[in-house]
Amino acid sequence: MTAQGKRLRTTTLLLGIPQKETYTQVRMKTLPVITFLTVLSVVVSNAAMAQSSSDSQNVGTASAQSASSQPVTAERLRQLVPGLTEAESQQLAKTGEVTADYSGSIKARIAPPFAGKEAMIRELQKTDATVGIELLFQAPIPKKYRERSDFWLETYNIMRSISTLKGIKYYSADRNMMRTFYYDAYAVPSPEKKYTRLPDPLVTSIPAKSHIYTYHKDSSFGNYVMSVNYTAGPEPQHPKYIRMALTNATEMYYSVFPIVAPWKLQIDLVAIPEGDTMLFYGNFVANTFTIFGLRDSIDVSFTNRVKALYNWFMREIQTHTP
Repeated sequence: MTAQGKRLRTTTLLLGIPQKETYTQVRMKTLPVITFLTVLSVVVSNAAMAQSSSDSQNVGTASAQSASSQPVTAERLRQLVPGLTEAESQQLAKTGEVTADYSGSIKARIAPPFAGKEAMIRELQKTDATVGIELLFQAPIPKKYRERSDFWLETYNIMRSISTLKGIKYYSADRNMMRTFYYDAYAVPSPEKKYTRLPDPLVTSIPAKSHIYTYHKDSSFGNYVMSVNYTAGPEPQHPKYIRMALTNATEMYYSVFPIVAPWKLQIDLVAIPEGDTMLFYGNFVANTFTIFGLRDSIDVSFTNRVKALYNWFMREIQTHTP
């Protein structure tokens, strides 16, 4: 019996649904139960939502604030990112981050201009997203790291160091505490061979495009495989940005309940150095059941996860600074 079949059998036994019914029928009958459990969990989690938003913001901007020596001005940020409002540019200058959520058509309003921006939007649209969040961070680049002769290659390989994602933490709004994001993470040959661990796929020169598969043991969504695409441009040997796009190649589950079908969730991470400032853009989209009950809960949960990926990236830059 497949893993999916075992999950469905468990669900049918728990809910008293005849096992002869089809996968679609089971999913339709379990959806009201998922909704009930969702509302119940939200009653508990919403009491901590206001505090979690404040705390998660502090977590997400720790790297920017600790490293700041000559903060970039709001005026300069408006020049670098024309889509920012005046209030957003001031917030980004002060706290190191700004967030915008959206529904409907895919947007990348607060993304800095870069050559692959339109291609990114087209790829995000393929998810038929029901939820979308974009975040922009800024932080000083350590002087010694900025002066590395292999600056771009090292930065590219940081984003390919999948094993270093193991153990990173994010702020859980539901639990009102820091929680492990990935219990494990590594490169794999294919979705079918998700337990075949490969070394981090580091390179000695930057290709224009590259693709890998990665396995993730997620504290909330179990085991799944991501399809990861890298682009560097406009010229790979003299790039101005590096983009990492992660799309789920396998179905994602919350407990025994399927919540995201394959290829319906994508996280884009784009690193754009501007002088002595690192601009780091994240865009999360998904087509999913509202298992968290309320839209605000979804936004907070995945906003904090993107922040955790930003903190991972900046931590690795600090680690690789001579």
